[in-house]
Amino acid sequence: MTSYTAFAGKDGKFWLITVARTDGSVFGMTQARSVPEIEYMARDLIAIMLEVPADSFDLEISYPAEIAEVARKVEATRAAAREAATISEETTRRAALYLTRRGVSVRDAAELLHISSSRVGQLTKDAAA
Repeated sequence: MTSYTAFAGKDGKFWLITVARTDGSVFGMTQARSVPEIEYMARDLIAIMLEVPADSFDLEISYPAEIAEVARKVEATRAAAREAATISEETTRRAALYLTRRGVSVRDAAELLHISSSRVGQLTKDAAA
């Protein structure tokens, strides 16, 4: 499958898109009004120029380094937050089990763990199943 890269950079109100072949040569240029429109416009340009379906080739979208870096940092932070949430949930589940199996009431376990008593019930019920 043929591959292309679309380099998208902000130009006033629009995104200027330069489509390049795999060898780096410029294939064509177009523009988009918003980020969601960039891939569509680049694919449309290639499809029209080659008279092929818009899904018959690979396309990579590339942004200026500073824009790409900001997006990477946000995604890395979100990934770390998802991992932390998973660890927190598992730690909370284990703590609820530990406390209730040692005779601590559901209400007291909830108070100690800063969650609702119904959540303690869910966590300990799921483990019993």
